[in-house]
Amino acid sequence: MELKRYFSVIKRWWWLVAICLIVVAIATFIFSFNQPPRYRSSVTLVVSPKKTIDEISTVRQSLDTLDKPTIINTYSEVIRSRLIYERAQDRLELPEDERGSIEIFADPVQRTNMINIDAEGLNRLTVYNMANAVTEEGVGYIDDLYELYDVKILDPAKMPSQPFSPNVIRDVGLGILLGLMLGVIAAFLADYLRRPFENREALAIVDAETGLYNKRYFMHRLREEVNRAKRNKQPLATCLISLNELNGVDFDQMKNALPIVQRQIASYLKHQMRQGEILAKWSNERMAWLMLDANEEAAKLAVKRLNTTLEQAVIENEANGQKFLFTGNYGVVMFCDGMNENDLMQTAEMALQQAEISGSSPIIKSNDRSDAIARRLEIGHS
Repeated sequence: MELKRYFSVIKRWWWLVAICLIVVAIATFIFSFNQPPRYRSSVTLVVSPKKTIDEISTVRQSLDTLDKPTIINTYSEVIRSRLIYERAQDRLELPEDERGSIEIFADPVQRTNMINIDAEGLNRLTVYNMANAVTEEGVGYIDDLYELYDVKILDPAKMPSQPFSPNVIRDVGLGILLGLMLGVIAAFLADYLRRPFENREALAIVDAETGLYNKRYFMHRLREEVNRAKRNKQPLATCLISLNELNGVDFDQMKNALPIVQRQIASYLKHQMRQGEILAKWSNERMAWLMLDANEEAAKLAVKRLNTTLEQAVIENEANGQKFLFTGNYGVVMFCDGMNENDLMQTAEMALQQAEISGSSPIIKSNDRSDAIARRLEIGHS
């Protein structure tokens, strides 16, 4: 489920991901395309015992020493030292504007007795000459360090024909990957920052006192469901609920407690409702219930079940501990073609009034398409 939610965030903010990807890719292309070409020339050295060693024990000792990284690492550090670098530049008599322009790298090859030397720079001829000069100066210096080992050139330097950098295709590919990562991060950040605004928007559709949806939002949702019912030919019902307090306390005497009572009643009623159905505050004493995909029989059963739950509930006023018992009156109206959201609620008002007068609940009013509005006025006689 978490993975599904992550994909939904990315899908919601796909345009932000696309913008980040395109911007980073274009910026990477421009940056890479405008970089000066860099060249590389490489040399491979191999270290081995000298052939002049006659004693077997000395040969074994030299091989055992080579098995340890000490010798190879020492030779690598010597080759990339400042001393060898300066000697190589002096050997080539480089002008002042080219001195220090070439980078030298010397690294031992893992699990071998070989060393790779790389010279990198902007001038391919200077790069080639420095690779050779550093190698010759380094090998000459190393020969004086240990008499047991020979350092020979295995792969000599070659004049580079093509720059190794910039690699526009590689750089743009990395830019696309980076842009995608930044886009995903930006999408989750935008989704996170949007939540406070969504919370404020949610508060605008919720009654602050009771926690129920307000009348404006209920009518908005009812309008949507009416249109859906018309398109899909699906049943739809609305129900208005008014409360009767069994303890004999007049609602006028408990106005301060009424929001608290409605909030608790709403929590009981919501457990009896299906997912997607809406319970809203219609007025100070009434609540509205939007019943989805409910035909007349289903609406009767739902109201009966809800009323049973309400009658069994003991509601307590948190302010003073006073307890209340309630029953409800219900005005239920079935949707039919020819009705809009206002027709439904006006009919529900009349059905609820009839229920309150007669004391019989619920009153279900189902209208036929041909005379929906006319029969709405006859609800009191249903």
